[in-house]
Amino acid sequence: MSDEDPLLYPGTEVLRNKLDIRDPAVLESAERRLVEQRISEGCPTGNFDLPHLQAIHRHLFQDVLEWAGQVRGVAISKAQSSFMHPERIVGAMEDVHRRIVDADFFQGTDPEAFSDGAAKIIGDINYVHPFREGNGRTQLQYLKQLAEQAGHEIDLTKLVGERWIEASILANRAKYDPMAVQIQEAITRVLEKAPSEEEAFRRALNDRQEEERLQLLKTHTAERAEVASRGDGEAARALKKQQAAELQELDNRHEAELGRYLLEREEARRLKEELEERRRLEDQALDKKSQERER
Repeated sequence: MSDEDPLLYPGTEVLRNKLDIRDPAVLESAERRLVEQRISEGCPTGNFDLPHLQAIHRHLFQDVLEWAGQVRGVAISKAQSSFMHPERIVGAMEDVHRRIVDADFFQGTDPEAFSDGAAKIIGDINYVHPFREGNGRTQLQYLKQLAEQAGHEIDLTKLVGERWIEASILANRAKYDPMAVQIQEAITRVLEKAPSEEEAFRRALNDRQEEERLQLLKTHTAERAEVASRGDGEAARALKKQQAAELQELDNRHEAELGRYLLEREEARRLKEELEERRRLEDQALDKKSQERER
């Protein structure tokens, strides 16, 4: 990019930002944390037109960029991709929106059909590249909402990394299949996702407890057979009472195990949140020191 770009600090490739951070690595770290926080709050919904996309971008980058949500006014490109000239952005996004409306927002489509259609939409939005920076993360949140509108849940963590970047590059050349494959995989994996940690624990606990109960019942059967062989009625009555107490004790222990696990899990969650908050504050302090050194 040229030093004449008004959105860059003079003589650098670093975008002007609200934090006035000039170190690209520090800026990337701070931006990532702030955007993740905004994602966790939920993004603005809309009609899947350009204003909708702008609202998402503004929400995600409001803490970092003065121009968050504004359509770019300069031509940009990356190593393997050139993007649409700024004068054509509005018209191109109107066409994208028209296609989504004509497809009835992909409602009623199965994962394969949705993925094929969504890949063409997201691929074309990536070529339009409406913003100076932050297009990828904005597109993913837009895609997530489009999937939800169509009745699908999508795991966005499956759409980051080298495969997604490569698929985006190919989509710029109107080769949408790799992107469609990844979107469908992300939907399918959500539909077939493994049980949660708590569900998995409950199943394992139930299986173990059932096995323990069966073993105890087998032991009781053998004990009753042995007493019956002696013909001792008093011993049989005492054994029956003892076995009932043993079963009750086992049931009480099993019930307590689940409650104890849930309490321990909640305590672990609380400790995790405290550690994350401590790390966040430490990172903020480090960023502040770095900014002070740069000044």
